[in-house]
Amino acid sequence: AASDVYKRQLVALDEDGEPVGFAVLAQNRAVTHVHVHPDLIGNGIGRMLLEALAKLAAARGAEGLVADATDNAKGFFAALGYQEKARNTVQHGEEWLGAT
Repeated sequence: AASDVYKRQLVALDEDGEPVGFAVLAQNRAVTHVHVHPDLIGNGIGRMLLEALAKLAAARGAEGLVADATDNAKGFFAALGYQEKARNTVQHGEEWLGAT
């Protein structure tokens, strides 16, 4: 599809060639997904993927990246220097809920 032209996905593989994480860059500026196998969180895989996306985007002229992070991912992005601009929320009836 035409919208796929603007997305790039990176996959991290272990030494056996099995996928252990992935990250997606849309429109050369928006990180839309960073996922690491739960058993491997904290081993630097997410950082490696995000740094690779940043290098890819910079090589293509981007001045920086943005991410629509869930509450669970805020600490990860903050540790890598991202700054929160707005809270990611959804409305459920009369209540606003943080996206986890």
